[in-house]
Amino acid sequence: MKKTNLFALIVIFFTFIFLGLDLNRVPIEDLSVKAGGGFDIEKTSGGNVIYRIPNVVYIFEENKPVSNKILIGTASTVGETREDRANRLDKKEVSGHEKCYILSDKVASYGIKPILNLLYKDSQLNDICIFVVCKGETLPYLQYNAQGYSTSLEYIEALINSSKYYNFFSVDYDATNVFVRVGAEGRNLILPYIELKESGPEIAGSVIFNKDKLAAKLDMKNTKIANLLRYDDVKGLLTIQKSPKEYVNFYATSMRKVRCKVIDGKYNFFIDLNIKGEPISNEMYKDMITDLPQMEKFEKDMALEVEKMCNDFIEKMKYGYKVDCLELGRVAAATTGRRTGEDWNKVIVNSNITVNVSMHVNLHGRGDY
Repeated sequence: MKKTNLFALIVIFFTFIFLGLDLNRVPIEDLSVKAGGGFDIEKTSGGNVIYRIPNVVYIFEENKPVSNKILIGTASTVGETREDRANRLDKKEVSGHEKCYILSDKVASYGIKPILNLLYKDSQLNDICIFVVCKGETLPYLQYNAQGYSTSLEYIEALINSSKYYNFFSVDYDATNVFVRVGAEGRNLILPYIELKESGPEIAGSVIFNKDKLAAKLDMKNTKIANLLRYDDVKGLLTIQKSPKEYVNFYATSMRKVRCKVIDGKYNFFIDLNIKGEPISNEMYKDMITDLPQMEKFEKDMALEVEKMCNDFIEKMKYGYKVDCLELGRVAAATTGRRTGEDWNKVIVNSNITVNVSMHVNLHGRGDY
């Protein structure tokens, strides 16, 4: 009898587990499921600000395709926008399925700490949702009708996720990485910068933060080199060109290692880039596949070209942006010790940075045509 009762209890327990019995469950048609949203800000008189935060929610209806609607909350604090938005909510709003959050360049310049505080406290937040910064207000991006997607945020998420195949973009733009980088010693947040064109949203560069405030905007050319110097195991296209008819496009994978030494009280960084790949278009080096000296000449020329681009960017970083774009402060803190009170941005822009590039052709595709 006791064994029968025990068996019955076990069966009931696992029935609850596998069936996910929840007395508080409601049909999805009765919920507003957040897909993400945007963050805008307007400065008013007296130094006050007004936050405008549009949220995109999925609408589920029986026997109908998934649709969405935009609900805007306006208030003087980030938290109060939720209360204001609730006045127009006809269903319970739930999080956990967010695809992307868009920060306007104005709110990024003002400071994103209040926004991160709000999102971090949401235990249901999707930790892998993407963050980007946009030109202008966020609402037009949310209103964009992306063919094949339920919301424009799904399209932007896909846009950022696919960027890792070119321009040496990383995948470190999700909520978890944003929370970590804004508060970590020796680290500065970088996010993709998007613009709304006639064909839709597109990546136009990136932005670098100093703590929680936007410090500099980088165009795509400088973003590409910053990514190459900042990230490990990334992919992109490198080009060496003498004339309109003489050039090589080289699709490469870059591996990065950084060393730090303090010599006579001055920080010295050595960035080693090991780049391998294949020429996808060769209009410059004849018979490179069969002529070893030609291939070695290309590797040397391309390495010198990349080193020059990197050194040019480092000069811009030191004397233009004046902020650590390469996460060298993290390496310095790990080398000499943390919590020393050092301003790592100042340390990095006043340090010596040497870039060493090792270039190798490891594939040739079908060969030259």
